[in-house]
Amino acid sequence: MAVTVGGLALLVGNAPGRIALPDATLQDMAGRPVSLIAPDGPLVVNLWASWCPPCRRALPMMVEQAQLPGAPRFVFANQGETAVQVQAFLTRVGIGPDHIALDLTAGMMTAFDAAGLPLTLISDERGEMVSSHVGEISRAELLRQIAKISGVKR
Repeated sequence: MAVTVGGLALLVGNAPGRIALPDATLQDMAGRPVSLIAPDGPLVVNLWASWCPPCRRALPMMVEQAQLPGAPRFVFANQGETAVQVQAFLTRVGIGPDHIALDLTAGMMTAFDAAGLPLTLISDERGEMVSSHVGEISRAELLRQIAKISGVKR
């Protein structure tokens, strides 16, 4: 049930100056592994927690974007809360468990030396980070970042 993060050394990608997502395996709400390293195209990872007001404001909008046809893969990695806590929050706000992952030890925050939440990480089809955003991300900014990695304007 623990997140596996290989350490900061894994943040260095194959090409000089390129940053890749860490080889982290999180869990979905049913306890199945969720890998951030997958060859299935661009990825948006959002680190969040239910106690974080900016996270609570941004999450419904981001989940809505994740459900649109042609959207990149999204992973909403809850930081440090149990499945029971996360499910209670999701039920309260009317969000389903799709795209939700648990990072029970908040290892992603440690890997990225995150000073706060939310933290949105955008990677391209090669798994290389092209941008990150600390704090509440607006719909306009999220769409701009998605367009950069997918070439699709919404």
